[in-house]
Amino acid sequence: MFGFMNTEPIITSERVDDIPVLLTQLEPNMWRLILEIAQRLNIQVFAITHSWDCVRGFEEALENTSNNTIGKLFRLDAKYGKIRAVEYLAEELNIAVQQNIEVR
Repeated sequence: MFGFMNTEPIITSERVDDIPVLLTQLEPNMWRLILEIAQRLNIQVFAITHSWDCVRGFEEALENTSNNTIGKLFRLDAKYGKIRAVEYLAEELNIAVQQNIEVR
C-alpha cells in the first residue's frame, strides 16, 4: 500500500498491477504523474499492489522528486493475531529496493 501525504479527499482505485497497459518501463513515469497530480490537487492516493516492478517504479519516482516526503510505502503485517502497518520512508524504501528486501 502506498500513501501520499496530503490532507484532502482520498481517491481509491483497483490494484495498480491490475491495470493491463502498464509495462515495467512505464511504471516510474506512471508514478511521477500520480505524484505530480496528487500534489497539484492536494489529494491522497492509496494504491495496493503485489508487483515488485510497481514497488521499484514507485521508489524510483519518489527518489527523483524534489520532496521525497510526499510518499510512503506501508506493508501490512500480521503479528500476534493483529494487523499492523509497517512504514517505509523514501530512504528506507530505496535501501529495500537496492538490496531486494521484501516489502510487499
